Amino acid sequence: MRLVLAKTAPGKYRANVRAHWLVFRSDYEVLLDGEERARVLRLRGIQNVRPIFGGPYRYDAVVMHTGFTMRYDSRYDRGKVELAR
Repeated sequence: MRLVLAKTAPGKYRANVRAHWLVFRSDYEVLLDGEERARVLRLRGIQNVRPIFGGPYRYDAVVMHTGFTMRYDSRYDRGKVELAR
């Protein structure tokens, strides 16, 4: 999985995602709502992808100065992406 995150407006973010599943590849965009408290940014969003890739994906992420963690969940797939400084 590849993810590029950008702030688009106050409290709004866009994640460009490239996901691989078996022999398939899918590129899509996820719009996320963000809320920052005590220097921790929490992001949430849902993106509908093709049913063959699991249908709706739900995303929950935490961004801190020490790193980034995102959990995702769909009908066929779930996992976690972590980046650390």
